[in-house]
Amino acid sequence: MTSRLRQIAAIHFGFRVNTSEVRALDVAPDGFIWAAGTFTTFNGASTGGVVKLNGDPVSPAIIHPPVTSAVLPGETAIVVVGAHGTGLTYQCFKNTVALVNGGDISGANTSILAIANADATDEADYTVAVTHTATATTLTSAAARLHVLAAPRIIGPPSPADVLAGVNLTLASET
Repeated sequence: MTSRLRQIAAIHFGFRVNTSEVRALDVAPDGFIWAAGTFTTFNGASTGGVVKLNGDPVSPAIIHPPVTSAVLPGETAIVVVGAHGTGLTYQCFKNTVALVNGGDISGANTSILAIANADATDEADYTVAVTHTATATTLTSAAARLHVLAAPRIIGPPSPADVLAGVNLTLASET
């Protein structure tokens, strides 16, 4: 069914339902059909242009889990989750500990977590819990690993060398 639905959607890309246009269709691994387009409501609920068919359009769904990333020390790391539903709240976690705003952490209760001045203590797995307030349904994203890359360091001075003019000199380093 998945490949047939994609074939139909490709043939009829941009088809209209009433006065709205459906611009994309996809079948999720759980079997639900997702539709995106210019519509703003579905079955009387506000959608923002994305609905899950064969299901409750206001139920929460994580459509873009956070991804593993790497930053240099001192940079700002960003962890983002994409969720769909109405009345959603967010809670970001470092490993299994709920984060709170303050210091270098902002957005702990939003879909975009920022970690300023990242250092080795920030290297961890990050998840985001998305809760539908009306039903108390909570979904937790897959973990995304944040890597804080080590700054290069010089472990010793270069060795002196005598080189004749016109002869190649090769320098090497250790990591």
